Amino acid sequence: MEIKEKQVKESRNLNEKLVRKEEGITLVALVITVVIMLILAGVAIATVVDGDGLFSKTREATEVYENAVQDENDTIQSLMNEIANYLPIEKSKLEEKTNGSYDEEKKIHTPKLVDGMIAIYWENGVEKELSENSTELEWNLWYDYIEQTGSTSTEGSGTSRWANAITKDSNGNITGYYVWIPRYEYKITYNDNSDYSKGGIIDVNFIEIGQEATEGYIIHPVFQANPLQGGWETELPGFWIAKYPAGFQSNTVDTNGNLINGNDEVQYSNLYYTDLKNYCTQNALGQVLTNENYANERLSYPVFKPLTYVYNCINSDNCFEIAQEIKNATDFYGLNNADTHMMKNSEWGAVAYLTWSQYGRNATEPNINNVTLSNKDRKNIYSVTGIYADGTDNSYISGTFIGNTYNTSKGQLGSSTGNITGVYDLTGCTWEKVAAYVNVDNYTYKNLVQSLLDAEEKYKNVYLGESNDSGDENYLLNNFYGDGIRETSKSGTGTTSWNTDYSSFPLTGAPFFRRVGHLNDTNKAGIFAFIGDDGAGHPANSFRVVIIGTK
Repeated sequence: MEIKEKQVKESRNLNEKLVRKEEGITLVALVITVVIMLILAGVAIATVVDGDGLFSKTREATEVYENAVQDENDTIQSLMNEIANYLPIEKSKLEEKTNGSYDEEKKIHTPKLVDGMIAIYWENGVEKELSENSTELEWNLWYDYIEQTGSTSTEGSGTSRWANAITKDSNGNITGYYVWIPRYEYKITYNDNSDYSKGGIIDVNFIEIGQEATEGYIIHPVFQANPLQGGWETELPGFWIAKYPAGFQSNTVDTNGNLINGNDEVQYSNLYYTDLKNYCTQNALGQVLTNENYANERLSYPVFKPLTYVYNCINSDNCFEIAQEIKNATDFYGLNNADTHMMKNSEWGAVAYLTWSQYGRNATEPNINNVTLSNKDRKNIYSVTGIYADGTDNSYISGTFIGNTYNTSKGQLGSSTGNITGVYDLTGCTWEKVAAYVNVDNYTYKNLVQSLLDAEEKYKNVYLGESNDSGDENYLLNNFYGDGIRETSKSGTGTTSWNTDYSSFPLTGAPFFRRVGHLNDTNKAGIFAFIGDDGAGHPANSFRVVIIGTK
């Protein structure tokens, strides 16, 4: 029995040794296998990563593929962009181009089209309208407020293009042209403080609403929410100014001075004349404005077009009222969500400064409109919009239509840009009444300007004045920025404004402002000219309007 148990025990020990031996062999084999695989992998990796290896070839192929894909995508995108230039603008994109928002690329507030306005541009001298059906290339021709690349004083080739728009009546006839004045800051550098006739430099930067003024610059007050300083009730991205002074309907002429629409039906407002002058008893429409009849004559709606007899023989109150009425005359102007008003001094200054800047005439005054047709057809007709006797001659031409029209190279020198996109007749043509006055009580024609006196602050500029005053005294009492008065003149009497323009500050006997100068004022007329006015109608006076979107 013991022998048997001993044999069994020895047998078990032998089996365990055999098992351990087999496990040892298996582990060794595994280790050897792994080592061999690592060696093989190393060889394979070495082969792959060398200059002719698989990874190298694969990487090269991948790079070639990716480059080809990128080139293809670039080509496709370029083609898509090119195609987009010839496709109509999407409505959403159209709204972005015309809503007054800030364009980060152009660094300027886009023109804010008022409902009913139509954007226009010129291509090779041809006027064209823009719409959702216009292409990107066409919209790019609308405006480009770039610095002038050269002088525009001797040829009509100004490079800066200002945005233009038109209004139409219900029959599709154009009733007005308008130009966009974008929000900006300015800095004035004087050439010679002892002689303002030499002028100075006005440097302009277009800025975004909410942006602080650059050191040394002033945000023009007209764009700010401060009516007492010449601004509006809200911050403005810009405003629209009439491209030409107000003119009479049915009084547009051809290049020979002949009426081309004299038989058109004239559209009248429900406002009546409230003034007469002995020498203004009949206007270009043939209305009888005698003492017995003037109060029975309604004010016609003005047009703002080239080669049109100016809207004269109208007092300041009537100018103010008819300008306000434009926004309501939807059948004649087609506007909605708009504010229209008689141009203020501060708005005039904003246009004058931009004109004088590097984006306008670049320290050059626009040429004078110095042609009159006073003895041609009708009584009391003196000025015609958009016509210039000569590119350099300031002597006015009477009775004949000798001159250069707004669409000729010399005629375009009468604009704020030296090309057809600018504002015209800022020098000469007619004195322009503005909604600005010295605050005095004892002047003669107070009853003729009551609407202007009672108007909201945003619609007018009010200056300090004293009874028994003088132009120089009132001049020293007031020091507004941006209105083209104290910043660009030396005194309140004479011709001490830049370019020897008029500098006659309003006073008790003539407390209202006029700008521009008349066609026969030669060198005394200009963008910095100012003079007093009694508020009454006159053959040599007219006005402009400003349009601001309210939506």
